[in-house]
Amino acid sequence: MPFDPLADPDQAAHLASDDAGVQSSRTLDEMPGGLLRAGLAIGDLYEDTNGEGHLREMNIPSHLAVRAVKRWAPPSNRCFSVTVSP
Repeated sequence: MPFDPLADPDQAAHLASDDAGVQSSRTLDEMPGGLLRAGLAIGDLYEDTNGEGHLREMNIPSHLAVRAVKRWAPPSNRCFSVTVSP
């Protein structure tokens, strides 16, 4: 991990040879950490298995869904004065 076939031609060739479509993985630092650094608030997390295979048999989650929302920012304290001349 991480697995990014869009950045690694060897990984893309591997997926193409298996007719597996485009798949990718992210580290926790990249995905939820990146959302937090971008100013989003994480509201919920959900883990799931892929429904089959060795990881599912061991009940090890292999998918993560994150609900993130943009944080509300209060208006700034700046005041602007506009003078209109007749």
